[in-house]
Amino acid sequence: MAPTAAAFGPSAIRTGPQITIATRGIWLTIRKKQILCAYKNETLMSVVSFNHIWLDDRNVAWIDQTNMKVIEIALEHLAHGSSVEDIVEQHRGVISLAQVHAALAYYYDHEADLNAEIERQLDTADRLRSASLSSPGRLKLKQMGRL
Repeated sequence: MAPTAAAFGPSAIRTGPQITIATRGIWLTIRKKQILCAYKNETLMSVVSFNHIWLDDRNVAWIDQTNMKVIEIALEHLAHGSSVEDIVEQHRGVISLAQVHAALAYYYDHEADLNAEIERQLDTADRLRSASLSSPGRLKLKQMGRL
């Protein structure tokens, strides 16, 4: 049975792994990979999506059933020019063809945001590398002739 809501105005109710949003007799239940829309307790439609991508609590896009981020697949594709098939082959048994396609589709749908994140990560890496050039460990290695 659906939760009750005020006659006017939206309300959101979280019940375990799903969220139900209700307003003016329309219920929208969102579960992982499924959206159910109902009007006055009659199901209007059920949309199932198998996009293989999920967002964590920091809004980072991950590929389902892997420990790989979408941005990592996008970087392989952009930096190395790897084809979808090449990426699947490089990660044989870890990622499927459909997952790589989904990751690249997500990347192109969110290209500006992900490109900005790539730039931010590169800037951070450059800054950290610059700071480490004069580290005591690096200076000692130089004195020993190992760098």
